[in-house]
This record gives sequence, structure tokens and C-alpha cells, in this order.
Amino acid sequence: MKDKVAIITGGTGALGRYIVDKYAKEGWKVYVPVSSLQKFMSIFDNSQEADSDFSLRKIYAFDCDVLNEESVIEFVQKVSALEKGNIGLLINTVGGYRPPVNTNEISTKDFDELFNLNFKTTLWFSREVLKVMLNNKSGRIVSITAKPGLEPTAGILTLFRFQISRNKSHGDY
Repeated sequence: MKDKVAIITGGTGALGRYIVDKYAKEGWKVYVPVSSLQKFMSIFDNSQEADSDFSLRKIYAFDCDVLNEESVIEFVQKVSALEKGNIGLLINTVGGYRPPVNTNEISTKDFDELFNLNFKTTLWFSREVLKVMLNNKSGRIVSITAKPGLEPTAGILTLFRFQISRNKSHGDY
């Protein structure tokens, strides 16, 4: 039986940590793209904590600049090579927002940063993992947004709200 393999973006953030822990505890082999291996270790290594219920979890990390398309491609290719193409799940949680600002005051720089962080990262990871999943004829991609993406609030710039649904004619992805 193949290991169940997942890639979880934003895995060192508050929501991402919870998701990584949940899937690792359920026996999944989890790969997390990180900008700092030191930060990753400080979050997930509980082997030295006296009050911790230490358990061996299969959580791995590789350096990846999620704002760089080539770095994302290399990350997914590395995981795919190590797992012989076995990637069954991608959960996109990487993202961010800015403090409230009126639309007439937002700078192009801030807009571009939000667009890159919230949209391009999801696009790049989804596209690259989907290539692997299509080859395997199976897999799941889940993209998670913050609540303001679903319930807009005055002053909060919400760039995108989109939904990926199952298309039976193209398989189960």
C-alpha cells in the first residue's frame, strides 16, 4: 500500500499548522514548502519537550519561495520524484491580507503583493500538483481562504473568491 502523500502550503501558519498536524496524525506523509527550515523545526519538532506526547510523524519540509514560480515548480517536482509521483492531496492555505484601506487609497504595490500571495501561489501549486494527479488519475486539491473572502467587510480588499468543483467527466480531482 502506498503512503498517502499531501502537500500543505502555508503549513507553518496558524491554520496550516493545525491542518499539517491533523493529517500527520492520521498517517499521511506531509510535505510543507517553507522559507525557513529553522522555523519549521521550531514549530513541528516536539521531541525535546518534557510535557509533550511525542509521536513520530511524517512531516517534511523543503525550502521554497512560494512567490517564485520556478521555486514552486522545483518543490512539486522534488516531492513527486521522492514519492514516485504519489501525491494524493494538495491543501492551499498560504495567503494574507492588509489592514483595512479604502479602494481609492490602495497602492499598486500592495495590490500586486496581495495578488501574488493569494492568487499566484494557489495557481502555481494547483497547476503543478494537478499535472501529477492527472497522470495518476486521482487526487484532491483544496484551497482555503480567509473568512473576509466569503463575507466582505467595508475597507477590506478581497481579491478573489473562487470555487473548484468536481467535474465527473474529467475524473476525481
